[in-house]
Amino acid sequence: MRNLVWLAWIWALGGCASELEEEEDDSCDKVDILFVVDNSGSMGDNQKNLVDNFPKFAQSIQSTLGPEIDYHVGIVTSDDYAGNATGCQQLGALVTQTSGTESSGAVCGPFKEGRFLSRQDSLVPSFQCAARVGSSGSGMEDVIGAAASALAPGINASGACNAGFLREDSLLVLVLLTDEDTMTAGEQFRQMLTDAGLTEGASGGTLPELWKRRIAQESGHAPGNTVVVTLAKGVPGNVCRADEAGSDGAVLMQFTGQYKYNFLGDICAADYGDVLVKALAPVDNACKEYQVNREEAEEDEEGTCADEGPGTKDWLFSSLVLASTTLVVAWAGLQTLSRQLARSGHRQGPANMAGLGLGLLMGGILGSCVAVFRECGIFSAPGWLGMGVALVGLVLLLLGTLTGRPSR
Repeated sequence: MRNLVWLAWIWALGGCASELEEEEDDSCDKVDILFVVDNSGSMGDNQKNLVDNFPKFAQSIQSTLGPEIDYHVGIVTSDDYAGNATGCQQLGALVTQTSGTESSGAVCGPFKEGRFLSRQDSLVPSFQCAARVGSSGSGMEDVIGAAASALAPGINASGACNAGFLREDSLLVLVLLTDEDTMTAGEQFRQMLTDAGLTEGASGGTLPELWKRRIAQESGHAPGNTVVVTLAKGVPGNVCRADEAGSDGAVLMQFTGQYKYNFLGDICAADYGDVLVKALAPVDNACKEYQVNREEAEEDEEGTCADEGPGTKDWLFSSLVLASTTLVVAWAGLQTLSRQLARSGHRQGPANMAGLGLGLLMGGILGSCVAVFRECGIFSAPGWLGMGVALVGLVLLLLGTLTGRPSR
């Protein structure tokens, strides 16, 4: 028992040091990229721009994210796509064959791992085939609805149209290519509120906020691990002509701007390759912070040590561990140090004070470590409590040691 206090001391310092020194690779190793391509009547030249300049983007994926990155690439259209394979012509189904005006008019898949492209496929020619979806689609584009539908659990289930595309532990990248502000879903949404006698504000958020919530709900990916790249007409500095077809994309740009990692590109740019290469910068940043953002999202869902509700459980756990370790270590410190000081000539009272102080000091350090290990943070309630106990212990240790020796 005499050595217990010293063992606890070493354990506390070693545990905190290992927490500070431990460096893990927080980056992602899987990226799922979903291209939502507007297939309305004005998009033929934009699709050609995309497929012609896609090789630059494909080459930059590996040079930016690394040669070992495990990617999935899928393409969907902004409405129900009649050119797709039978059984997968609904909104959000990945494209494996095309038909209609200005399309590739070809059967492009299925591919090695399913209805999406992976490292097992020839990325550039396969993408150029599937992304040329044509311009025979509806003029009522539903880009967000297509993205949400493509990411929904049902369509990604085994045997479904998008089976295997979206992975739970991947970084999700949405690339939205449209020359219209996607208002179909908004019009339906407002009509739904009107029918219910509600206003938009009463729904719990603006339209872009609700879109963001829907994407997170359907995909199961936190916004911090989702990157949104939007090529629209109204981005600052765009080179679109005044008579260019389409709208300015204001609502889509608001939606995009909500994400920590986002990129806005000009739909009228002469070279989409350069635009998409620039878009890889936020993708790379999001990939590097993948684990950090995932842990933050889990804390938001479960609560933190300083929160009420779900977080209270963590706070109580850390506080109880702090209290129990402080009592045990304080008792051991009191027994060991006071005995040693008494033998060296200290009066019993100050010796006991010094022993109790040593115990409180080490118990407080242990409690602070517990707060860190529980991901509460050193400045959470248990962290502050631990540092407070350690400070009191340090004062008592100094007082007991410096004042306890009788004069001779």
